[in-house]
Amino acid sequence: MAPAAVLACWPALRRLDGRVRVRDGDVALLQDVPMLRPLPEATIEQLASRLTRVELPAGASVLEQGDEGDEFYVIEQGRAQVIREGEPISSLEPGSCFGEIALIRSCPRTASVRATTALTVRTLNRSAFVTAVTGYAPSAEIAERVIVRHLRGLHPEVDASLPVPPAPVITEAAPPPGNCPR
Repeated sequence: MAPAAVLACWPALRRLDGRVRVRDGDVALLQDVPMLRPLPEATIEQLASRLTRVELPAGASVLEQGDEGDEFYVIEQGRAQVIREGEPISSLEPGSCFGEIALIRSCPRTASVRATTALTVRTLNRSAFVTAVTGYAPSAEIAERVIVRHLRGLHPEVDASLPVPPAPVITEAAPPPGNCPR
């Protein structure tokens, strides 16, 4: 009787096994993001369950400079280019992440991102990302350091010798607007 029950449930078990493997891949992808790495395992797993997959063709716009930020992105497959004021400033590859500045600083996107190859990104919505990162001091500190490093790259007039400020611990979904240089 037991073998018949297993056979009857086999399709459902295979689907469940496939979802668990995908979830493991999503957890591993998020654990490779420096600002997410310090988060507790349970938080990473919760974030992984909220990831959305977006597939874009080469040349597609992922996000545009000046737009409101609503998602955090991690590249799963493919490559992209960061563009500021119409000029390419850096390249992104699998494992690269972007979008954190607009979310954490609650300001418009500081650059555009375009797919240079077919691109698969995983996205987290603003609320899930900001709550997780800013609600855990080690992650908030790393996020702030990443943001300062990116902003210094975008704005060479920012004095690179200035120390990175301590990360604010934010308990709201978004801090007050206006924390990004134009």
